[in-house]
Amino acid sequence: MTAMLLHLAAYALANVGAFAVVIAVSGQDGCGDIEEYDGLSQRAPLLALALLLCLLSLGGVPPLAGFSGRLYLSYAAIGEGLLGLAVLGMVNSVISLACYWKVIRAMYIAPPREAGAFPATNTLAVALGLAIIGLFALGLCPTLLLGLLQSGAAVFFGG
Repeated sequence: MTAMLLHLAAYALANVGAFAVVIAVSGQDGCGDIEEYDGLSQRAPLLALALLLCLLSLGGVPPLAGFSGRLYLSYAAIGEGLLGLAVLGMVNSVISLACYWKVIRAMYIAPPREAGAFPATNTLAVALGLAIIGLFALGLCPTLLLGLLQSGAAVFFGG
């Protein structure tokens, strides 16, 4: 249960960060097409880097929180004799990274379709900053949250 809660926390942080970037980028016209991300690394390098980190975390790449979450989840599955489930989780990581490649390619390889930066509100910038800090904090030192998650699991799930 603790491993699942850690993975959920990592997933939530990565999604908050990713959607903060999506809101900033699609705030211009709101269409949400992948072409809006073409050349984002040239137009808004920090937004592109933040989205890259979030996508890599969602794919389970170290040293980000998604890796720690998936690692603990795999250990828990193997500990319960569910090796196939752990392998399936690893295969899922590879598949998700292949899917995220389209966005990463658009941001870093495709030329920009239009010029201009993206105005981000202070609230959006704070949410994105906290999410990125959390991705590294949980990725590099997941034990900071594990004790709290173990206590929460014991209270709510009787474990």
